[in-house]
Amino acid sequence: MAVVWGLMTFLLNYIPFVGNILTVALVGAVSVVTFDSLWDAALPPLALIVLSGIESNIVTPLLVGRRLELNQVAQLITLAFWTWLWGVAGAILAVPFLVVVKAVCDNVESLQTLSSFLSGDPGTKQDETPQKATTGPALETAPFRTQAEAREDSPPTQAPGGKDVTPLVAE
Repeated sequence: MAVVWGLMTFLLNYIPFVGNILTVALVGAVSVVTFDSLWDAALPPLALIVLSGIESNIVTPLLVGRRLELNQVAQLITLAFWTWLWGVAGAILAVPFLVVVKAVCDNVESLQTLSSFLSGDPGTKQDETPQKATTGPALETAPFRTQAEAREDSPPTQAPGGKDVTPLVAE
């Protein structure tokens, strides 16, 4: 029976946001039916929550690293679309499909804007060099400018009093 629960947890872990919730709900429902006391029934879901938290926040980042970061909005949209299209199978395959699209966008120069959106980068702050993605030969030639560089290239404008004023950039 442990193999079935492990396989179910493995498959549902691929579904972002709701996969772990479904796993905990199923384990909790079976625990309530199986155990006599509520305390005993609460232990398996709590153990699953703790172990899942350790796996997703410590073990996976150590093994995989932080190389692939996906925009959470894009993940939700992809999850909704593929679940609508293919049901549970689509929900399981939604993020791998998104990873393939991100890899293609990283390597096609005309898709750099979409790649930037999918990477989940919040943008750059003033005087900060933008981060480039770690994959793709086209990324070495992608044009990036910091706000400081844009300010230096901007011509001064005339204020109502006739003074030259440099345009302000949001800080």
